[in-house]
Amino acid sequence: MSYACDQISKEVAIKMYSDMVILQIMDAIFYEAQRQGRISFYLTTIGEEAINIASAAALNVDDFIFPQYREPGVLLWRGFTLQEFANQCFGNKADYGKGRQMPIHYGSKKHKYFTVSSPIATQISHAVGAAYSLKMDRRDACTVTYFGDGATSEALTYRVGHHSTSDDSTKYRPADEIEWWRIAQDPVSRFRKWLERNGWWSDEAESNHRTDFRKQILDAIQVAEKVEKPPIAEIFTDVYDVPPSNLCEQERLLRETIERHPQGYPPNVPV
Repeated sequence: MSYACDQISKEVAIKMYSDMVILQIMDAIFYEAQRQGRISFYLTTIGEEAINIASAAALNVDDFIFPQYREPGVLLWRGFTLQEFANQCFGNKADYGKGRQMPIHYGSKKHKYFTVSSPIATQISHAVGAAYSLKMDRRDACTVTYFGDGATSEALTYRVGHHSTSDDSTKYRPADEIEWWRIAQDPVSRFRKWLERNGWWSDEAESNHRTDFRKQILDAIQVAEKVEKPPIAEIFTDVYDVPPSNLCEQERLLRETIERHPQGYPPNVPV
């Protein structure tokens, strides 16, 4: 069976592979950081790297993204930095969500990437509404939404990793099945073989790339970890133009509680 497809240039192909590898390294390091208690939560993109990067490469920068929570590759492709990823996972004051979201719930207005929402499939209706708005405005853009095996059976990908750091997926699927997909069907390894057959990649390039980006990600984590958290007042902002009385009362009570029990409050969160 043959398929008609556009040819991928060497430059684009190498960037696609590079970003897939970066996703792998990010997953390994951030997952370990969660296990060390440095961040509260994490989930991986293992097995879904290709669908992340390939779909991102096919889109225009004006297209809107409504993700689930396994599409950091789309952000990476669009220029979201490793430091921005680390800031979000550590919920520091440089995080665009002001520390209110769980780790890996990324969002970026600049990159037209709507903030991840945990409830399964809620982003689908949002994407439809945004698409209709684009159509009404006659804009040359589209919306793209992603939803995983919690919303529908997967057609093009297989989630190799656990659902999250709160889950052991071997409790509901065979370990040998997971291992087969991880080794025999790994999209990153398969794409690397294609690059090597074209003479565009080598063992030396692989080693240098992984070493370089591992260091960059570790450095980003160290920086993010040292940045203080958003001030306590940010819990109560960005919802109402003028905060209602009940919200003001809640803030007052919280501050009184912190004053009475300072030992129970994180020292790196400004009051």
